[in-house]
Amino acid sequence: MSQIARTNARALPIGRARRLALAQETDRWLKDLFANVVKKDSQKYALVAIGGYGRSELTLGSDLDLLLLHENGVEIKKIAEAIWYPIWDENIKLDHSVRTISESRNMAANDLAVFMGLLDARCVAGNDNLIQKLTSLTLTDWRSMSKKRLPELKATVEKRILNFGQLSHLIEPNLKESYGGLREVVILNAIAASWITDVDRKVLFECKEVLLQVRDALHQVTNSKNDVLIRQEQPEIAKLLGYRNSEFLLRDVAAAAKSIAHLSDLTWHRVEASQAASGLLKRLKPQRTPLADGVVVQDNEVLLAKEVNVKADPNLLLRAAAATAQAGLIFAPFTLDRFKAEIADFNFPLNQNAQNSLISLLGSGKSLIPIWDSLDENGLIEKFLPIWQRVRSLPQSSPVHIWTVDRHLLETVVSSTTHSRDVARPDLLFIACLLHDIGKGEARDHTEVGVELALEVLTDLGFNQIDTAIVIKLIQHHLLLAEIATKRDLQDPATIEFVKIKVENSDFLELLYALTLSDAAATGPLVNTQWRNNLITQLYEKVKLQLTPDQQVQPTSVIFDEELNLQSETDLFVDIKNQGVSTQITVAVNDQNGLLSKIAAALSLNHLEIRSAKTKTINNKAITIWQVNPVYGDLPDIKIIEADIRNSLSGSMDTFEKLESRASYQRINPELSQTRIDEIRDIQIDQTLLEVRTHDRVGLLATLAQVISQKDIVIQATIVQTLGSEAIDVFYLTEQNGEKLRPQRVAELIEALDYACTHVRSAL
Repeated sequence: MSQIARTNARALPIGRARRLALAQETDRWLKDLFANVVKKDSQKYALVAIGGYGRSELTLGSDLDLLLLHENGVEIKKIAEAIWYPIWDENIKLDHSVRTISESRNMAANDLAVFMGLLDARCVAGNDNLIQKLTSLTLTDWRSMSKKRLPELKATVEKRILNFGQLSHLIEPNLKESYGGLREVVILNAIAASWITDVDRKVLFECKEVLLQVRDALHQVTNSKNDVLIRQEQPEIAKLLGYRNSEFLLRDVAAAAKSIAHLSDLTWHRVEASQAASGLLKRLKPQRTPLADGVVVQDNEVLLAKEVNVKADPNLLLRAAAATAQAGLIFAPFTLDRFKAEIADFNFPLNQNAQNSLISLLGSGKSLIPIWDSLDENGLIEKFLPIWQRVRSLPQSSPVHIWTVDRHLLETVVSSTTHSRDVARPDLLFIACLLHDIGKGEARDHTEVGVELALEVLTDLGFNQIDTAIVIKLIQHHLLLAEIATKRDLQDPATIEFVKIKVENSDFLELLYALTLSDAAATGPLVNTQWRNNLITQLYEKVKLQLTPDQQVQPTSVIFDEELNLQSETDLFVDIKNQGVSTQITVAVNDQNGLLSKIAAALSLNHLEIRSAKTKTINNKAITIWQVNPVYGDLPDIKIIEADIRNSLSGSMDTFEKLESRASYQRINPELSQTRIDEIRDIQIDQTLLEVRTHDRVGLLATLAQVISQKDIVIQATIVQTLGSEAIDVFYLTEQNGEKLRPQRVAELIEALDYACTHVRSAL
């Protein structure tokens, strides 16, 4: 395209019309050039536009990607040079090649980039039949070779994510190479051309147009082909495109990129599922397996059960999201469509079950991001967290941040899961990470604003006054450790005393330390440095030495109803009370070896999720109180539960064998299998205390108690708590003669329990 044509096109408004005009002007120029060079036998040649030029998506800074296609046995060198040199004379960058049809196919077979370029090929000048034949054969090759080439293509996507990040959450994204950018659009169209799966072309086109519009403006402002939307150019680009300011520009870019990334995630998931199934498996009727109450899995996508009533089950959205993220799966589009169309308003404050599901979702590690984004893409996050709208795609004001505010909050939550076994209340850690920067976006101090906003949010999420006060305090002081560590003398006792007064107790200090490290990890390399984190750790350790350890774990105290007579001759007493959002089951029975594991197994066999448990033995009578929720539907028949407990205790039914038969249905994300087991020595009692912290799963308590019993160790008492999907189980243990465990026995038991948590699959 001549410089005159470029000048004329520059005068046109930015947009699709200008891109098309640039392509058409270039076509006319090259047609004339081709006609002047190829005087005879023009049917033996074709000048072909490849890539962005082939798609007519030229900008002012675009290169030209051209293929001179020719038949076999013709003189081509002089013709090629006569075409290329005038283009170079115009100072236009040119990616050029000269090949026959067979050479093009062979090249594509060995070079994925060539393959992708040919999928967008179109004839500019010469014999159109040549390019039609090539494109037809290329499509045939692409479809026949897709099983081999698509994994190779996916590898390039993963490499770009590492190198360029995710466009929707970056402050300075690469509009082309960042994940969710223009390169993704090309790849999604290529996958659709393979016929393995299709994509939503309408959504893809609309989002692509947003990014192309911004790229056009970027190239015009910078007078270059640079695709990085750097911070200093954003205000001028925003003004050129009619945005109020650069924040609104970035929010539109982020929204478009998020939609593209969502389509990409779904498409690749379906590609991998399709390639995993072959032969007979593809012809069999899809199988549905249960995942949670009202939620099933089919073809590795999460669907709602056919009979489920979305409007009548306000907790279904969070329950489904938590189960999907915990299993490392994704929602089927139809599931999200159903939620959008049918979901009723949440009842605030959230009840305990809904709050547990939210905590479980937040504690799902890296799987949180795609699930949260898919909900956000469909307007579902604001159903249970309306305040999320204020930070969605909100740019950061500080250059040390690499993510937008919303993504920074999520990345902080994800990072905090690596510290969840180090704090007494991982649920409060997750919530504090989600809300610590919720006040950004105003002129006032974001911490001050965040404290004001979080109070109402925490009330809506169902947290009590004590827990709310802890989270508010974490938000208020989330910068404290970092600022003191990097600005004050850590050898000065006054510095340590100042922080000690602020944090007050060791449990809060541990939460604040975990939040501080997670916040740094989710900020960027300028903040997350070893030097800075070492200073924070030094400060944390010095302050912790000055604090009295919080004695959270106390010997269990069980209060019984008057009608429960411990001297009763009844060999088994079972009392079941429905308490609304949970059910309390009290079991009193003569003590026996393995009792706790047998009762827990019987409850798991009845699809009951154990949220908490307390046990104690008094005068050889074991008393256990359980808080449970049904995993699926309503509470099972009380008589069946009692019968299964009785049969499990008597040995007439092997509950563990029955649970093991269901193990093949269990879906556990291997990233969440980290376990921490500690002996608690701060409390002076005549028993050995072990705290097991691991990812909860059905049958976990039964498995742990069985391991302890098999070691011929007596469980004198137990305190079990499940926060979201984080299990915190404390066992009070003795030898058969009532003595504390020796150090060697403790070490052997810890090793056995750790193996059970990380290697033995629990049943579903």
